[in-house]
Amino acid sequence: MKILRISGLIAVVLGLAMAAPAGQIPNAQAGTETLYGDSKPLGQGIVRSLAVLDDRGVPVSIGISLSKEVFSTLPAGPAPSEVMLDMPEKVSVPPFDHFTVDWNPLGHEPPGIYDVPHFDFHFYLIPSRERVKISAKDKARFAKAPPSRYLPADYVATPGGVPKMGAHWVDRTSPEFHGKPFTSTFIYGTYDGAVTFYEPMMSSAFLGGTRDYSAEIKQPAAYARKGYHPVTYRVVYKEQEGEYLILLDGLTPN
Repeated sequence: MKILRISGLIAVVLGLAMAAPAGQIPNAQAGTETLYGDSKPLGQGIVRSLAVLDDRGVPVSIGISLSKEVFSTLPAGPAPSEVMLDMPEKVSVPPFDHFTVDWNPLGHEPPGIYDVPHFDFHFYLIPSRERVKISAKDKARFAKAPPSRYLPADYVATPGGVPKMGAHWVDRTSPEFHGKPFTSTFIYGTYDGAVTFYEPMMSSAFLGGTRDYSAEIKQPAAYARKGYHPVTYRVVYKEQEGEYLILLDGLTPN
């Protein structure tokens, strides 16, 4: 998420972290094969998409890999950087289409919450050719919310929207809205009345210092798009490979 304007979010802090064995790619089910997409540069490091399949070829996780070199050579800004990633070759995990890594060196609004260097990891449910057409002029489509059953309780829309992304919905119970420093959170994205992306967002300090982290994703009552939907998001550092994995895990068909 690049731009947010948030006010009056009042709720209680909800702790979401859960532990997992260090150094592994943790899955809700047993994954036996990890497939990577093409490498793209970010700073002096690389980023890649990935999918974890079980022994039947069923997806249990999708995600993004960042090499450790990314952290020592990140663009200083002030402009955000975006890298688009296709799904690994010959892998199909509906409703997901493509991913982006967005690096925000100065953070963004609102002041005192998300104005720290951080990453947005977007997992898009629409084709890139549709996403790039989203314009700052699309105010009515940003404002058009999906039926409430397609978004979790506690999520509220932030005003407006972001070109080439959409509108952003935040969990009003997240600790950063209750006096705690921002570390990580999970955002839902919408456009023209439909859910169009999932977004783990995390500070670079949190991500770079994490070896194993897992948090539950609050679930909607229903899904408009058929396919696989995650129950947790995770961060794993694989020391031998020198890479950080940002995973949507526990993919469950609906």
